[in-house]
Amino acid sequence: MIKSCVIITLILILLQTQAKAAPVMSVSTSYYKIEDPRFKYKNRSSRISTNISAGYSYEINNVNITAFSNRIFNKKKKSKVIINGNILNLESKITYDALQIGYRKKRIMPSIFLANTKIENRIINKETKHSFTYGAGLNYFLNKNISTSIIYIAPNAELELKGGLGLNINYNFR
Repeated sequence: MIKSCVIITLILILLQTQAKAAPVMSVSTSYYKIEDPRFKYKNRSSRISTNISAGYSYEINNVNITAFSNRIFNKKKKSKVIINGNILNLESKITYDALQIGYRKKRIMPSIFLANTKIENRIINKETKHSFTYGAGLNYFLNKNISTSIIYIAPNAELELKGGLGLNINYNFR
């Protein structure tokens, strides 16, 4: 597993030099309001997730295009859910590959994104849901390499997602 991640990382580094794109890393904390009819979360903090994502960013004429994913650094989250009055353990994992496009004006960059999102839940049996999600964000650049952002994730019926919010800290390796 680690060997394949190293090989993939080396290939991506070689590809980015050809495309003149800069690697980017992001740490985010997100709140997902998921209303699964099979269970209720024991507390609201179970809906909060922390992610690390990596990708590449390309900027031309103040238009920024970023492709990123949380696949490499993703892990399962354990939380408590209530089903028929019983408290059970839920293992969940949200994986996404996203494309973000924004227009930068000085230190501010509004953006939109489209993400290929997969949610895996395991209480007794593993269940996987897959759909495209979209939303909007607003980045504020502290300097050339570091930015913070807030994103809104639109509702999605297939994922039983009523919406979401995310706070990010991004580092661009320019």
